[in-house]
Amino acid sequence: MEQIEEVKQKTDIVQIVGERVELKKAGRYFKGLCPFHGEKTPSFVVSPELQIFKCFGCGAGGDVISFLQEFEKMTFPEALATLADKAGVILKKSFKGADPKKQRLLQINHDLARFYAAYLKKHPKGEVARAYLKERGVTVKTIEEFSLGMAPAESGLTARYLKKERGYDEGDLIATGSFGKGSWGKKELYDRFRERVIFPLFDHRGQVLGFSGRVLPGSQKEQGKYINSPETELYHKGRHVFGLWQSREGIKKKGGVVVVEGELDFLSLWQAGIKNVVAIKGTAFTREQLELLGRFGKNLSLFLDSDAAGGRATMQSLSLAEELGMEVGIVEMKGYKDPDEAMRAEPKLVKKRIESPLPVGDWLIKTATKGSQINTAAGQKRVMRMVLPWLSRQENAAVAEKYGKKLASSLGVSPLVIEEELEKLRGEGESLKTEAQGGEIEKESQVEKYLLELVIMGKGKKIDWKEVLGLLRSRRLKRLGEELEKLKSVKKVTGILEKLPAELGPLYEELYLKAGEQVEESWEKEFEKTVKRLKELRVRAKIQEAVRIISRAEGESNKKEIKEWQEKMGKWSSELLSLKR
Repeated sequence: MEQIEEVKQKTDIVQIVGERVELKKAGRYFKGLCPFHGEKTPSFVVSPELQIFKCFGCGAGGDVISFLQEFEKMTFPEALATLADKAGVILKKSFKGADPKKQRLLQINHDLARFYAAYLKKHPKGEVARAYLKERGVTVKTIEEFSLGMAPAESGLTARYLKKERGYDEGDLIATGSFGKGSWGKKELYDRFRERVIFPLFDHRGQVLGFSGRVLPGSQKEQGKYINSPETELYHKGRHVFGLWQSREGIKKKGGVVVVEGELDFLSLWQAGIKNVVAIKGTAFTREQLELLGRFGKNLSLFLDSDAAGGRATMQSLSLAEELGMEVGIVEMKGYKDPDEAMRAEPKLVKKRIESPLPVGDWLIKTATKGSQINTAAGQKRVMRMVLPWLSRQENAAVAEKYGKKLASSLGVSPLVIEEELEKLRGEGESLKTEAQGGEIEKESQVEKYLLELVIMGKGKKIDWKEVLGLLRSRRLKRLGEELEKLKSVKKVTGILEKLPAELGPLYEELYLKAGEQVEESWEKEFEKTVKRLKELRVRAKIQEAVRIISRAEGESNKKEIKEWQEKMGKWSSELLSLKR
């Protein structure tokens, strides 16, 4: 436990988080877009004083170790070891090590990647792969940069090397997903990637999780052109993208990422100087992949193949990307089947299109109207089915109006028709909002929390603790208020946290971080206004109760009770008026 605290004390959470999330100073803490959920307005804060992070949007929060665990998908020992290494702390043996099996599999993949790379570079039989990559325009520098390799045609060679020369267990080799076991003859292990160009699949931390293999020209293969590692303990296709390890800094620098489908598309763009590119290895985009990319940049430029599958993939990605708070653009190069072919033919134009991608609305209307008989009711219906769901999600009124008019113009109908169809699509969603959701009715608990935030911010100012505690009805808030009164002489926030009961610590941290948003110069006015607001809510609740009781008493013709509660209601109404002055 002492070593954990030593690592945390020697680590600056702002630095660690700031290396992964763009943070800006905001008073006594730092603020940015949450990396754990999609948002356009920053609600993620990091406190250098408390050495914690908190998102008020999704609720994520914790210390620097838990941040690394969540952001990098590390285990506790892995996160601790990473921070210890950075802080220069030598950990005791008991703290070291992630899952031993996972570490063995990672080491096998590392050695296997080196074997494939050496075979491509040095072995005479690697010439066929070297010639193929040269013909595809892949340079020697790129081959080395991405550790490209070749799997031998002899299916058992790789496994024999790893067993005899490296001493690996057969079961572990199978567990990597790169090897299978024959069901006849010698029943020896065979290499799933035999006679293919190999692309190691790195995660965003530089670990080899698996491999992708591309069939070589002239090879007779029953399997597809590309095969990937199967789902294993290390590799999950839907959670990773090709090239992120190499592109992560370029994506951060640009604030966005260009997405292509295949490895050769990626390499073609990379060699042309596009350093913020990744490949999704197919057309299906998953939430996990988008969330991963969103940690490094919020702008997404889709440069997928120009076939029908590429178009469908683009359509499917839009709502998910927007839901995660990403800005999406489309890179189009008509007349070319994929980005690699386009880049080889017109590199300058490709770069220009990447720099200024087509806005989603323009691409969507263009794609939907192409091939549709827009002069028929059926054709117009098809176009609206494609465009209206996207249009209905636009929060910016100017954008919605612009593309609503553009759609109407494309279809030759009045903009009112589009508005009517949008209303139908939205259905009864708007009418289901309650008065409370409209913001007219404030929850007392929210105002009570705000009052305590002001108390925390106003440390050192004159506070009527009796009045404050008398206004708090929430048991947890009242208990925290009572503890804060006892600790009013403690100056440091960390000192208060040390002395607070453990169960109240998280609540105090949350209120402390929120309190940083208040304007200190207006504290007295804000405090007075909040006390009044809370008192007003209390009186309103009494008046509502009186109305309910009077209504019941009238039904029972109970004159005595009616008179009693009318007097009370009159008194509370006067009290309410005085509070509003």
